[in-house]
Amino acid sequence: MALEATVGDDGMVYIRETEQPDVVAVTTAAKWEAFVKGVLAGEFDHFAAEVAEAAGTAGVAGGEAAARTCGAAHRS
Repeated sequence: MALEATVGDDGMVYIRETEQPDVVAVTTAAKWEAFVKGVLAGEFDHFAAEVAEAAGTAGVAGGEAAARTCGAAHRS
């Protein structure tokens, strides 16, 4: 699974999952910026830890990867 994000001509941010490209979430640039800053600051790492624990894997590498992904998507 990967997320794709782009800014439309209207200034809104459009986000979709590659596995379900017909489902698109739309948000403002300000809200997207706040979300990306939160991911990079580790505000959501506990979610990744819970998923890793449920899956029987260790660490929050998924959260760290998500932070890199969100940062990259934000810059594009």
